[in-house]
Amino acid sequence: MYYAESEQNDNLINVTLSGHCVKTSRIVNILPILGRKQCVQECSQNGKCKSVNYQKQHLKCELISAKHGDPGLSLVLGSNCEYIEMENQPQEFTKSCETTSSCSGHCTSLTSGKPFCTQESNEKRQSIECPSSWQVIGDKKYCLVNNALSWQASQNSCILMGANLLAIETEEEQTWIGEKLSGNDWWIGGTDEYSEGIFYWKHSYTALNFTNWYDGEPNALAGEDCIEMYSGGGWNDNLCNSTRSYICEK
Repeated sequence: MYYAESEQNDNLINVTLSGHCVKTSRIVNILPILGRKQCVQECSQNGKCKSVNYQKQHLKCELISAKHGDPGLSLVLGSNCEYIEMENQPQEFTKSCETTSSCSGHCTSLTSGKPFCTQESNEKRQSIECPSSWQVIGDKKYCLVNNALSWQASQNSCILMGANLLAIETEEEQTWIGEKLSGNDWWIGGTDEYSEGIFYWKHSYTALNFTNWYDGEPNALAGEDCIEMYSGGGWNDNLCNSTRSYICEK
């Protein structure tokens, strides 16, 4: 089913269905701070991408390897979203704006053609050391911090160490980390803060290719948007303002 719809200020992009969000696990990638046209351009350059879920308020672009009618994809009402299929889209889209003296940070072309500039702060952040010691496996380093913080405060602390909350990408990594855990519960870097049930690694905006959910999880209770790891290794979605120990990775 195709819902042809266009917008007066954007005649290059055919919005398939406005006011609807995609609910699916078939996410190829999640990209932050993109205009609509750039989002579609990213999809056109990705061999697996068939459609996009564009969140206007957050300028967030989800590349999806399925389209309406395919298994594992459904559309739900959501005023902030636009669902766009790649079929019959034009081949030319707006280019990224250049970083200039008026925009010393990250510059992105928006649908209107105007640049969106995220200025980089000149303020230097105070760095901190891992309170225990960095544990090394392969080309990765891990810091287990017993001090209990909220999920965002934990991520901020990791950033000050030159790291991010842990993103577990393989069963081998899961097993190695699980053997290091004590009796605490631990924050890792996954969240579904933008779309309920669609988890991704926050620091890289990439979908979870590996999971180790505890039985019955994630249970989609209201507000449980951040992933913690139990001491036994199973994952659970929990309230992000809960305080937990946390694991940093770099």
